[in-house]
Amino acid sequence: MEEGGKKLEDLYAETRKAGEREKTEEEKKEEQQQEQEQQQEQEVSDEEKSQDMKQAESILDALKQDEQVMQKKQIARSKSRKLEKDW
Repeated sequence: MEEGGKKLEDLYAETRKAGEREKTEEEKKEEQQQEQEQQQEQEVSDEEKSQDMKQAESILDALKQDEQVMQKKQIARSKSRKLEKDW
């Protein structure tokens, strides 16, 4: 009986080890899928950030141009005031 019992125990141990190997393979697959999802999310996030940066840069450029136009107008006004005082 002991031999039969040992065989069953050995068989049980081998089956358990095989099951553990399957679980680790499944876990590895799940981890790979999660990593791929995270990479995709990161890529989307990076694209959104680059678009946001481009928009911010264009807004800043527009503001700088408006500021330059306003400065030119102020200079023109101050010149016209000087001419009025001179007359």
